[in-house]
Amino acid sequence: MLEVRALASHYGRIPALKGIDLSVHAGELVALVGANGAGKTTLLRAISGVQPVSAGEVLFAGTDITGFAPDRRVRLGIVQVPEGRQVFGPLSVLDNLLLGAYTRPRAESADSLERVYALFPALAERRRQPAGTTIFLIDQNARAALAAADRAYVLETGQVVASGTGAALLASPQVQAAYLGL
Repeated sequence: MLEVRALASHYGRIPALKGIDLSVHAGELVALVGANGAGKTTLLRAISGVQPVSAGEVLFAGTDITGFAPDRRVRLGIVQVPEGRQVFGPLSVLDNLLLGAYTRPRAESADSLERVYALFPALAERRRQPAGTTIFLIDQNARAALAAADRAYVLETGQVVASGTGAALLASPQVQAAYLGL
C-alpha cells in the first residue's frame, strides 16, 4: 500500500533522512519508534509531502507520489495527524473527527469513525461533548505502539537501525534499553 524507497531529506546541508526503506501493507499497523531527533517527524512530513525529498521515492498503491503536492496526497488518503492533541475546542469530539475525514465520501467516513471508536472507546462515549471541555488521552507511548503493531521500524539519526514485528522489537533487550526505558 505504501512503500518508501531510499528516501533522503535534508535541512539545508544537514542530512535528516539517509536512505530510508519501509513498507506498509493494506490493513497493517506499523509503528515508527526512535528517540527525539531520530527522524520520525521528518519521515512522516516527507511522506505527507510537506518536507522536501532529496533522493528516493514514495509509492502509494503502486503509484510514485514523490512529486505530488500535499493536498493531492490527502485526497489519496495520506494524512498526518500532528502530535499535541490540538482540537477545535467549541466543536464536539465527533465534529473534530469528521474534520479529519472531509475529503472522503460519507460511507467511508462512517466506517472510519467506527474503526476509531473501536480503537478508542472513550471517544465514542464523549462524541457529543465539546472537545475543549473533554479530557481524553490517546497514549503516544512507544510500548503501546509496538505492542499493537504488526511490524515496526526503529529510527536512529535518520536511518532504520532495526525492523521486525512489533512483538519482536518489544522483546528486544536493545530496543527496551534504548527506547522503552526498561
